Amino acid sequence: MTPISSKFVARLATLALAALATSAAPQARAQTAPAASAQGDVDIMTLAKMVRGGGYILAMRHERTGTTPVRDDYSRPESECRAQRNLSLAGIAASQETGDALRKIGVPVVRVLYSPMCRTMDTATHAFGGWVTRVDAEPLLMHHNNVPGRDAAAAGREMRQLVTGIEPGGSNIVLVTHIVNIMAGLGPELAEGEIAVFKKQGDGSATLVGRALGSEWSLAARNADRLK
Repeated sequence: MTPISSKFVARLATLALAALATSAAPQARAQTAPAASAQGDVDIMTLAKMVRGGGYILAMRHERTGTTPVRDDYSRPESECRAQRNLSLAGIAASQETGDALRKIGVPVVRVLYSPMCRTMDTATHAFGGWVTRVDAEPLLMHHNNVPGRDAAAAGREMRQLVTGIEPGGSNIVLVTHIVNIMAGLGPELAEGEIAVFKKQGDGSATLVGRALGSEWSLAARNADRLK
């Protein structure tokens, strides 16, 4: 019998741990999230039914990042993910879970715009890349302190500028960005992976109608027959 090398055993152990973390992520997410209500003005089933009809802007904070603290190095190119805080395995799995839930609910999405940072790009790609045609980087959603003088207030103004200039029509538009950009531009403080739903007003502003975590969207997807 050919002896098994220690490197091979170590590689198997690494792959097993990665698979365990990925498969456990949705379950852990469900345990920490509210059971059946969106964290806004409407319950999750009502919110899901609303966005399924189109006409909304969905502001999403990027999913969960790694536990090891990494400072973003803005002197490096935006495409250099090693110089940034990135999604954890749980964050990747949760992004996929949220995207699958929205697709199963029947939420139409005409376009997804994301901050050029790797963690926002990966959130958008894993959640929407397989079923939304237009998934693009948007500099106005970039992290607030990427250049000197661009503070939270400036990022907030750019967020509002973007919202004013887009129109979802009969579909929905998703904006994947960072907590400070969303807070400074639109108001709510979101958890990682949480989505806030806004309705455009006649003056170009947007009003918050509800918010929900990925596990809540998954709950709505499991009960999609009740949305008819």
